[in-house]
Formats: sequence, C-alpha cells, structure tokens
Amino acid sequence: MSNATTFALRTASFPDAVGIARVYVKSWQQAYRGIIPSETLQAMNVVRETVHWRRTLARGEGQRIFVIGDQESGIVGFATCGPSRRRSSRGEIYTLYLLPGFQRQGLGRRLMSACAEQLLADGYGQGCVWVLYANHGARAFYERLDGELGARDVSLVDSSRLPVVRYDWADLHALEGAASGLADIALPAFLR
Repeated sequence: MSNATTFALRTASFPDAVGIARVYVKSWQQAYRGIIPSETLQAMNVVRETVHWRRTLARGEGQRIFVIGDQESGIVGFATCGPSRRRSSRGEIYTLYLLPGFQRQGLGRRLMSACAEQLLADGYGQGCVWVLYANHGARAFYERLDGELGARDVSLVDSSRLPVVRYDWADLHALEGAASGLADIALPAFLR
C-alpha cells in the first residue's frame, strides 16, 4: 500500500465517475453493514452508481467534488460539498467516503480540509455534515475534528427511516485547521 503522502487530492472530472462509484458502493457496503438493510446494500451496483456520478459531474450544480488517490490504487476516496441543503447560510459537506483499506491514514482529514477550504472560498463561514446516528466511526471522526453535535432528523434510505445527526462548525477556518493538523501546532495568535 502507498504512503499517505503520495496520494494526490484534486477536483473530480467526468472520467472519475467510475472510481467514485466504486468507492461509494464499497464504502456503503462496509460502513453501513448492520445499519442499512442488507438487501439495500447488496443491491448497490457500480454500473448504476457510475451513471449517477456521471450525471452529477456533468451538471455540477454548485456542488464541489474532490477525489484522492494515486497511480497504483486509483481513486480511493472522495468528498462533496456545497451550499447547505437545509439552511442556505452555511456550507455543507454532503459526502466523504474512503475505501476500507485506506481509512485511518489521514486521507479523510485531507478531504475535509479541501472541503472546508472550498466552502470558505465560496463565502461560507460556517459548515455542517449530516451522518447516520448509528455510524459511530464517522461520528467519532467528525468529533475529532471538533464538530459540535447539532440537530437530529430522520433520513429515508429506500423504505427505512434512519436517524441522522448534524455536526456543525461555527468557524470553517477552525475545521480547516483541525483537518490539516494545524490545530495540533502551537501557532501565534496573529496566524490563527
């Protein structure tokens, strides 16, 4: 497996749809096992998801999509962000997925940092992400990045109503710093 520093992060392009779809399906099938009905997970299909992601990449619709990968492994993760779907005054990270073998290597932090930077560039000062309540791994990840537990709701996945929670960042600069590791470095106040 490659060293995390050799992975390149970039904005997704149309040909990336297949790689994004592969990560999406494999990540869902691993992360949501025991949370989402197994029939739903087994029915997921890379070909169908590729069509979805090709449409998404072709339309754009204000959504930013980042991919991370290397020559050897191809795309191993991706994240999407843009205006909040529920509150227009904040930015939202819609998705963040990594292939199971590439988690806990700092790649998710790099994707989060890219999303925070993009949302800041788009004029958002605050950000959020929605996550399934039972997805304890993702929730712990967002908490390590200083996400504050916010609203609760229910999301419909096929015919299942699943509880979700929102993590908020009142200052996207703080998220960008935490995700890039800057929060662990003692910086003078004028640089923060």
